Amino acid sequence: MRVADEAGRSLGFPQIPFEGRDDPLHSGITYLRGIGKEENIPPTLWRLHNAFYDLTDFATLHPGGVDWIARSRGADITEAYEAMHPDQSVSSVLLKKYFVRNVPAEHLHRVSPLTFHEDGFYKTLQARALPIIRAIKASKAGKKPSALDASLPTREAKLLRHGNIKDNSYTSRLILDMQLFAYIVCLTLAATSGSYLASMAASIAAALVSLSAHNFFHQRNNWRMWTHDVTGFTVAQWRTSHAMSHHFFANTMMDMEVSHWEPFMYLLPKQQGPVGKGAHVLAVIGANIMMGLASTISLFQQIAGTVIEASRCLSNPDKLAQNQLSLDWLIVRQQIKSLIITLSQPLIFLSLALATRGIPFETIAHQYLFQHLFASWVFLSVGLYTSHHQEDVWHQGDKVQRRSEIEPPPVQVDFGLFQLLELRDKVETTNSLWMNINSYGDHALHHLYPTIDQANLPYLYPLLMDHCRRFHVPGPDKIMTGGSIGVDGTLVTKTGQPKADECGNGEEEEDEVRTSESRLEATRLPFSDGMWITSYVAMRGFYRTVVR
Repeated sequence: MRVADEAGRSLGFPQIPFEGRDDPLHSGITYLRGIGKEENIPPTLWRLHNAFYDLTDFATLHPGGVDWIARSRGADITEAYEAMHPDQSVSSVLLKKYFVRNVPAEHLHRVSPLTFHEDGFYKTLQARALPIIRAIKASKAGKKPSALDASLPTREAKLLRHGNIKDNSYTSRLILDMQLFAYIVCLTLAATSGSYLASMAASIAAALVSLSAHNFFHQRNNWRMWTHDVTGFTVAQWRTSHAMSHHFFANTMMDMEVSHWEPFMYLLPKQQGPVGKGAHVLAVIGANIMMGLASTISLFQQIAGTVIEASRCLSNPDKLAQNQLSLDWLIVRQQIKSLIITLSQPLIFLSLALATRGIPFETIAHQYLFQHLFASWVFLSVGLYTSHHQEDVWHQGDKVQRRSEIEPPPVQVDFGLFQLLELRDKVETTNSLWMNINSYGDHALHHLYPTIDQANLPYLYPLLMDHCRRFHVPGPDKIMTGGSIGVDGTLVTKTGQPKADECGNGEEEEDEVRTSESRLEATRLPFSDGMWITSYVAMRGFYRTVVR
């Protein structure tokens, strides 16, 4: 499954599923434990780079929230620590207190091939961005920044010098609060009037609430993160599947948001064509049905997963100490809280409708079901179409790399360069915070600095561009799509992953993929982020399933 060199370094991403990836419940806990088993991590410890730590006693002291620590017990937290702690001046000192031992030489390999070398792209970017990040924090605390950095671009240095870097996170909070208020109003109108138009408005408002809440569940615990649950996609699950999986390993076998769709839809290259028009039509229909049903399926998975995890805690098969077991119970309580928030909405809707309209229960249930399914469809229409699945963005299994400036990661790759490789930013969202927060805008910086509020990311963009020029790699301004998804030979002619032996290596078959720029442009389908459209990405994924 995993290939390693003589020094024990990982050679590329896993090419076949590791334990926990294809769990029927798509549980984030099972996913993290599966990676932990691959790396032989003791179930009571946490791995960070090449050392083991016991963070059990620190969990309740963690400023970001105890659940981040609880969920990752027995797992490799290297990517999570590096990306979520841009200022490590305090955490690096605290970690020494909880150090247990170094990873044995025979287990130095990691499932992830991503690196964090001090002189690499990401760590040097972190060092240069630190004065800006500290200035934002100082502004939030009502203080003045205390340090300047001569390596910053001129514009950022001037902003720091004159104290013009301000914390703008209040604007993102205001956007979410207004959308949450709109959802409550529309939900009430839909329940009391019976209007399906009001239900559609409530669905769109709910989707917008979940989209903007994404900004907050990456941050330290706060009440706004729980509003993500209004569409049925619970924050208890998404903090693992999205924040601790997709964010670090997008478009690979380690991306839970890819595996969630399988076996219904495949977002990684898998099949070859060609096929007839009938399959295209069936794929479009199937993709739309799946996007509507996704939140309901996810909700049932969460209920089953919570019951299983609670049973596991009661039986305590790992014979955990009381303080370690309490962390597992905390995860169960968080999942129950998410389920209560999600399930309370239909109860409120039904209660309002029965009290004000006095019509049969079945009629009210049908209206709410329509509202729930439509909210799921709207949410995923935006989510699947954002920044990761355009044709010339790297996917594990690709055999042709169109952006030659950054090579695909055959062995190891810097974490920051990998983020630029597997995503694209969008022109439409650049100058609008509302568009940014509701369509995963400023996506490159968000992946590089997930805990920085969306409203503050523009401060870092000139620095990122300057850093890309220093490393001679394309920056986000060169990979903006104008809101289009490339649809070329990948849809019907790409063979997909190489044939692999038991270790996951093998010979790639020759493949004919169209490389002419003119032919690529001729097959490009323009879509607009401002429209609620069927996601072609979902269609392509379902398409691969239809023609299996």
